[in-house]
Amino acid sequence: MAELNVKKLQEVFETFKQDMGAGLLASDIFDKENLVPLIGYNSNPVACALFGKIYHFIHEAAQEAGFPPMHRYFLIDLKDHKAVIVVDLHEKYLLGMLVDLTKIQIGIVLNVVIPKVIREFNSKVFS
Repeated sequence: MAELNVKKLQEVFETFKQDMGAGLLASDIFDKENLVPLIGYNSNPVACALFGKIYHFIHEAAQEAGFPPMHRYFLIDLKDHKAVIVVDLHEKYLLGMLVDLTKIQIGIVLNVVIPKVIREFNSKVFS
């Protein structure tokens, strides 16, 4: 497998943060296996561990129930117009984010930002 290019990871993450603007409260890109963050903004390693475990639980539970596998993300709607979104970026990495929905439209996040960060992460971060 190709090596992770740290400089390109930082560039992709900075572009993602710009795309999210004031709507992004916190975010981490973290390893699916050990749930340790690689890069973050208002980083929260405890949240990485928690949402990584939830990702694995949903993945396994859906499989056991005969559902199709998770595609790109899961979303948890929180009080006070906040949301947690966990994105399946790559076979080895997840992107977690805490979003303020009063400062960015959820449709923009789901239909523009997420597809863009997935595409850029996979095309630019590995060399």
